Amino acid sequence: MDHVLHEKLGKTIRDSFSGEPGYKVMLDKACGGQRILPLFISDKKGNETEICDVDILIAKGIKVKAIIEIEESDVTPNKICGKFLTSALAFYYSDGKGPLQDLNSPIAFIQVVDKSKLKVYKTKKLKQWENLEKAMCRLLPVGNSQINVYKIFGFNGPEDQYEKQAALLIGFLKGWCYSISQ
Repeated sequence: MDHVLHEKLGKTIRDSFSGEPGYKVMLDKACGGQRILPLFISDKKGNETEICDVDILIAKGIKVKAIIEIEESDVTPNKICGKFLTSALAFYYSDGKGPLQDLNSPIAFIQVVDKSKLKVYKTKKLKQWENLEKAMCRLLPVGNSQINVYKIFGFNGPEDQYEKQAALLIGFLKGWCYSISQ
């Protein structure tokens, strides 16, 4: 599958945090990284405890501040909610370099959805995503999950108005990360 939006956002987010002391942007392979980014339900690393792979993790030191999931094709509520729920159930992540790390600080879960294939004048998806975001925020935090912020950003594919949409996403991410960094 062609992951144009994944790759472009991965580079944009990595570049925007590159000069920020202590921050690390981890990208999965679809986003231009070199590895997968698995989340686990326990501190025992294995297939029986791995519950999902995410697209992008932003950490300060070893503390994850944001999880970003990008949906380029399936933008239905089932797909969007499924990615959120499996991430909310996780308590550990792997950075690919050693033991599992705790997800033990406040985390923003960002869902990026590609709206370039929608029929702009006929679709109800934008309103559906807005309602979904509000509903997800009412649930937070879910149980013992550290995810306490949820946001959906719609992108018109990799080119159309990309800079404006990316600036909104980066502004939100930096505002969140800086406000909770201790």
